Amino acid sequence: MSLRGVAPLAVVGTGPGIGLRCGFRSGSDLRSTFALASAMAFGALTLGCAQIRHEYHLAPGKAFSASATRALLLPINETEAIPDGLEVGQENVFAELQRYLESQGLRVQTVDSYAYRAAANRATESAHERMLAAQTSSAAGELRFEHIVPALFSSLQSDAELLILANLVIRTGESSGGRSTRWDGVKRRIPVPSRWRFEGTESVASVYVSVYERDGSAVFSGYGGLDLLFAPNLREERYQLIPDRLQDLDNIREGVCVAFYPYFGEDERCG
Repeated sequence: MSLRGVAPLAVVGTGPGIGLRCGFRSGSDLRSTFALASAMAFGALTLGCAQIRHEYHLAPGKAFSASATRALLLPINETEAIPDGLEVGQENVFAELQRYLESQGLRVQTVDSYAYRAAANRATESAHERMLAAQTSSAAGELRFEHIVPALFSSLQSDAELLILANLVIRTGESSGGRSTRWDGVKRRIPVPSRWRFEGTESVASVYVSVYERDGSAVFSGYGGLDLLFAPNLREERYQLIPDRLQDLDNIREGVCVAFYPYFGEDERCG
C-alpha cells in the first residue's frame, strides 16, 4: 500500500467559533511542495465512540514456550514493499524488535537484506520443486511464505527455533470528537491546541509481525500501532507530513509490544 493515490479530503475538526475544512485542496501546487502529504488518506467521517482495536491471530496451543531460545529476525519489509514515507522508521523499529525479543529471553539472529534475498530465492525454488514433485494444488501458483520457511532456515544455516517477519504498514486510525487517534491497540495525541476536537479517519503507521516455527507453521501474527503520519496545519487549513514521524522511541516501543501481544503471555503490559 502506498500513500500515493488515496482520497485526500475530509472535514476533521473545528475550533471555537470557527469552521475549518481540513485536508488538501485539489491542485498540483500542494503536491509539488508536499509530495507525500498531498496523498493524505483521510476518509469519510464516522460516528460513535472509537474502539482501541488490536488485530492478531494466535494458533491454538502455540503461545510462546520457554523451550524456544533462539529467533531469526528477518530484515524489515522484505516480503512487502515499504509504503512511501515509512522508510524513515525502519532502523528504529528494527532495533526495537531486536531489543524486545531479547527482553523475552531469546537470542536473536539477524541477516542482511542481500543474504536474505539470495536465501529466499533458493528456498522458493526448492519449495516449488517439492510441490511439483508431490503434485499438490499449491504447485499451481499457490506457493506461500510458510512453504519456504524450512528451506530458509537451512539456506541461512540458522539453528533458531522461530522465524520473525516484520513489515511497516499503513493502517487507519480513528478520532471520535477528541484530540487523539486510536488504532491497533494504541492512542496518539494529535498535535493541536486543547480547544480543538476531531472526528474522522486518517492514515497512520503500524508494524505487522508474524512468527513461524521451523516446519513453516504460522503460529502468530499481529499489528501494533506506531505513530501518526500527518498533522493539521491550522493556519494554512491543510494537513502536512510530520517531519519527525517514527522517531519517538517510546511510541515505537509500545507499538512493537502491542504487535506481539499476547504471544508472550497475557500479562504483558505495553503502555
